[in-house]
Amino acid sequence: MTWVDERVCGLMIRWLQREYRQQTWSKISKRYYPFVRGRYRFSASYKSVKGKVKNVQLFRTSDLPIRYHTKIRSDATRYDPAFREYFDERDRRRMY
Repeated sequence: MTWVDERVCGLMIRWLQREYRQQTWSKISKRYYPFVRGRYRFSASYKSVKGKVKNVQLFRTSDLPIRYHTKIRSDATRYDPAFREYFDERDRRRMY
């Protein structure tokens, strides 16, 4: 779990405890913090307009794949017409 995930988790726990002051943490966690696919996740259920019950889970930043950027050549500048083809190719690759 990353620092951001831990921070969001802590804030969610504080908010839930403040929202449900009369209930114990065990009751709150059974409802909003179930064990799903090998780990605990914040989730909530709601009824859609069509009447179906949907489950929404809090997104974790640690689930994001790492995307590395390609370094720009040191001699290239966007304002030089000689490098127009180089930057067009970079932009085309980035679109995919």
